[in-house]
Parts: sequence; C-alpha cells; structure tokens
Amino acid sequence: MKNPQKTVSLIRLFNQAQLKVAFTITLLTCLIFLGCACYILKTLITHNIQQQIEWALSSSNKPTNNQDYSQTLKPVIEHDFALSIIQYDPSHQLINIQTTTTPPQSFENMVNFVFFKDGIHIDLYDAKPAVSLEVQLRSKNYLFYYWLLLSSFIVTLTFIPIFLFFYLYKTRKFLEANTKPLIHGIHTFTQTEKWQRAPFTYIREFQIFNTTFNTLIEKFESTKQNLNEHNDQLNYQAHHDVLTQIPNRHYFQQFINRELNQNLNHYLVLLYIDNNKFKAINDTYGHQMGDAVLIETTQRLKRNLPKDAFIARLGGDEFAVVLKTVKDTQQLKNFCQKLIESCYEPLVVDDQPIYFTFSIGASYAYHAKNLDELLHQADEAMYQAKASGRHWAIFNPQYFEDHLF
Repeated sequence: MKNPQKTVSLIRLFNQAQLKVAFTITLLTCLIFLGCACYILKTLITHNIQQQIEWALSSSNKPTNNQDYSQTLKPVIEHDFALSIIQYDPSHQLINIQTTTTPPQSFENMVNFVFFKDGIHIDLYDAKPAVSLEVQLRSKNYLFYYWLLLSSFIVTLTFIPIFLFFYLYKTRKFLEANTKPLIHGIHTFTQTEKWQRAPFTYIREFQIFNTTFNTLIEKFESTKQNLNEHNDQLNYQAHHDVLTQIPNRHYFQQFINRELNQNLNHYLVLLYIDNNKFKAINDTYGHQMGDAVLIETTQRLKRNLPKDAFIARLGGDEFAVVLKTVKDTQQLKNFCQKLIESCYEPLVVDDQPIYFTFSIGASYAYHAKNLDELLHQADEAMYQAKASGRHWAIFNPQYFEDHLF
C-alpha cells in the first residue's frame, strides 16, 4: 500500500514568510545600530580630541608674553587630531591660525564633512592670558573604525537582499506550481465554459480547497447537464407540434422571416396545405382517428418532399411547406401533383380504411413584400385549389413564368 502523499501546511509557509519580516527588521536594526554607533564614535572622538587639546594646554609650553598658543597646540596638529586651530582673544580678534601640512584623502574628507563639519569651540577664560579656540577636528586617527562600520553595513546590506531574493524566488515558484492549475482551470472556464478539475497540491490547505472545488464542479456539471436537457426539452416543445413532432407555427414564422431577411430568395416557395373535409373525419371516426390522419399526412409530406424542405403544422389541419430549390413553374407543379397523389391510398387503422385528401396553395416569395402577404397569397391559392378538381393551385403563375423564370 502506497504511503499517503505528504503536504505542507500553509501556516508553515506563513511562518517562513515571517522570516522575511525578521530580516527586514534586522536590516532596520542594523541601520539604527549604524547610526547610533556613528553618533557614539563621533562623541568619543570629539571628547578624545578635546582631551588632547586640554593636555597640550596643560603642558609646560605655555605662552609668557602674549596670547599665542601656537607652540602649545602644535602637537595637536602634528598628530592629526585637528585640521586647523584658530585663536581669538576675548575681543574676538584673530591671534593665529594653524593648519595641517598633510591634507586629508577622499574617504577622510567624507567622514570629516559628515561628522565633524561644525568643529568645536573652546573658551579658555581661566587661562592667562585668556583665549578662544575654533578647532576643526580631524578623523584620520579613527578612520579604521569608520571603515569597519561601513564595511559591515555594506556586507549586511548586500547579503540580506540576495538571501531574500533567493528565498522569495523559491517560495514563489513553489506556490505557482501548486496554484497555477487551479487558476488555469478557472481562466479556461471563463473562456470556454468548461471546468478543469484541480490537481493534487502539496499545500495541505490548498488540497482541501481543491478537493472541495472538484466536488463542486461535479455537482455543477450534473446540475448544468440536467438544466440543459430540461431547456432543450422546453425549447423543443416551444417550437414543435406535440402531435406530429414537426415545427409549429411559431417556429415556422421564425424560420421564414429569417430566410426572407437574410437573403430574399426569388425561388423560395410557400405551400399552404389544408386537409379536405377533416371535420367530417373527426365526426365520423372520432378525434383519435383525426389525430392519426394528421400524423399520416405529416409522414406522407416528408416522404414526397426534398430533404431541404421545411414542414410545419400551423394549427388544426393546416400545414406549411417551404421549398428552396424550385427552378421553374413546371417543377413546382410536379411537386404539388406528387403530394396530391401521395394521399390516394387510404389510411388503414384496425382494418378500417380512412380516405383523406388535402388541397395545396402555392405562392412565390418574389411577389410578396412580407410574410403576411406571402401567407395571404398562398391561402388564396389554396381556396382556388379547393374549388378546382386537381386540389392544387399557384398564385398568379403566369406572372412568375414571365418575370421570374
């Protein structure tokens, strides 16, 4: 027996997604740490340089006759703790300017600009003589620490996106492989209205959904099939006669109107057929026999007409036939005569022969402006046929012989 296929919990995937959030938080933490470290480092460097200046001022190389501290502060410049030192007297008169003889490199320039741009101000009012100092600090002796911070941040900043990209790529591919069939099935249904069942997926929650989805598809298809069958049945009943199972008047009107509207066929012919003395058959033999005569009339019409002929029962004992392939008047006469001859033989029911006949009135679509006029012409020809001995007539046949054929 095969072991059941293992699935992966969606919750586990969410937990893995939390790992991405953790890395994002780690990145933000690194940024905050970098900012704090730089601030602390700047504070320590500033304090250290101040101590160097105070140590220099407390040395024995103090000025005696004037306020010039150039020699006293010279070690601060020489040991790269300051770029420049400007001395002012209490009245803010310039005393002296000292600058470094070793200009900073590019990285040091950047660090000096970002962290030590403003410099520091020192007032030595207790000193004799009193003096004020403007010191432009220098980071040359501390560049290693800034390099270390910057390198660590760059490595972290590079590693986290690479890791996240790889992780997200693998996760996305995994999710796509398990959800794409379901999405494709829904997309196919919107285009073709044909459902595709969802396949097995390794994500447990998705598999539960797919199973439920497939069950719904089966119920939907069963319901749809039953509904289509019911609709087909209703549509058939709405367009066909219950007794003879041929198109009814409504279907006939739709059909011939469509034929007339799409392309006015000069050779389209309507045959209007009415059973003769049908009421007498009903009264003599009963309505059941009358129904049998109508069914037999339908069968004989079908057997003696072209395959592309359209036959409909208009109601009662009236039928209509639409012919599309009539080439001349003589062919139409032959059709009519053949139909009349088809009812020469009686209908035998329970050894009881029942004789029935019908009359045919024919009209051409070329001479009619619409369906009502076409029916009126065929009906008029049919009454002419009833009055004649041959039981068929054509409405104004000479007109069509002269103008149409």
